[in-house]
Amino acid sequence: MTFRFHQPNLDKHGVSVGEVEECLSDPLRLIRAVGGVYIMIAATATGRILEIAFKREKDGAVFVFHGMNARDHQRRHYKRRGK
Repeated sequence: MTFRFHQPNLDKHGVSVGEVEECLSDPLRLIRAVGGVYIMIAATATGRILEIAFKREKDGAVFVFHGMNARDHQRRHYKRRGK
């Protein structure tokens, strides 16, 4: 699977591509679809909980266009799921 990243947005929020990749492999990740956009709440290997937004492109690639620290309510929801 091919991934593309909107690096300016990730940089703006201090999120690395490596952290996004860690979140994608988080077995407790939460993913919600809104139209053609997916919102994921997941943790990095160091425990940082992030909100990641991505969509499928016509060529089948996954375009990650947003990443930032999860909001308080998203962190609570993620932590409840892990129990």
